[in-house]
This record gives sequence, structure tokens and C-alpha cells, in this order.
Amino acid sequence: MKKSRRQSGFTLIELLTVLVIIMVLVGIIVGVSKSMQIKGGNTRAQAEIAAIETALESYKNDNGAYPPSYTILDYPGTNSILLYNALAAGPKKYMTFKPTEMRDGGGTISISITCGANTIPYPNLTNVMLVDPFGHPYNYYNPCSTGGANNQVSFDLWSNGPSGTNGAVDAITNWKSN
Repeated sequence: MKKSRRQSGFTLIELLTVLVIIMVLVGIIVGVSKSMQIKGGNTRAQAEIAAIETALESYKNDNGAYPPSYTILDYPGTNSILLYNALAAGPKKYMTFKPTEMRDGGGTISISITCGANTIPYPNLTNVMLVDPFGHPYNYYNPCSTGGANNQVSFDLWSNGPSGTNGAVDAITNWKSN
């Protein structure tokens, strides 16, 4: 008669249970980490918008008006290039930007803005956009230096937020939403 020996080790069910628990914990950690990344990006975008506003006030004090933008909101990249050139690439530097806050398109571009009957040429602009923490260009709106749609006495400045969609609920703005 043979003696039965009990083999030590884990059963398949025990191993699968441990794997499922580990996968659930990893999922929770990844979800929380993504949420914290977005929250950190939102906070950084708010701080960058405040710093750009301060630089724009200095620009206005020296030049009598805020820099103009395209009159159409559908050109955030172009308006971001105009903003960069006004604050960092002109004869006076109102603000310096970190490499992570810019997207270099290389070379120069020329832009013309029409204000009423006048066309204002901007030749040889440095082709650099200011980007938010999510990699999207900051939006700047001040057509013909008359004020933005939300800030009639100054300008509109905003990030499209994590979604990157203009007008989305996660946008970070320099005005109070209703």
C-alpha cells in the first residue's frame, strides 16, 4: 500500500485570485495617477495664464495696447505665434519660456491682420507657438486690440484643457465662466 503524499504549492485558482487582485490594484493606481496628472496640468496652466497676463500688462504699458490677434477664433496656433512674438521674440522680452512651453515650427512666417480698412503686416515672425501643459497651443483673442469676447476691456487667454477641444468644459480661462 502506497502512502499518499500531499504536494505543497498553490492551486491554479489561488494563483488566478492573486493575479486578479494585483490587476485591480494596478488599475486603481493608474487611474489615480492619471487624475493627478490632469489636476497638476490644470494648476500649471492656470499659473502660466496668470504669468502671461502679467507679461501682457507690461507689453500694454510700453506699447499703449495689447498685441492684436486674428479676428477669427479658429486660428489658435497663429494667435499663439503672435503672442509668443509679442512677449518673447520682439525687441523687448516681457517673458521667457521653457522649452516645454513652446513648440518650434522652424523658421519664420509672415502674417497679416485686417482691422477695418487697415491691414497690419507682421513679416518674419519666429514660428514658435506657446503650448499648454497638455501640448495644445494657448488661445489668445484680441481682435484689432479691441478686447476679447469674454473680456471686453482686455483680451481672452485660455487653454483648451486636457481634452484639447475649444469650448469644452475642461478649458482653463482668464475669465469667470457663468
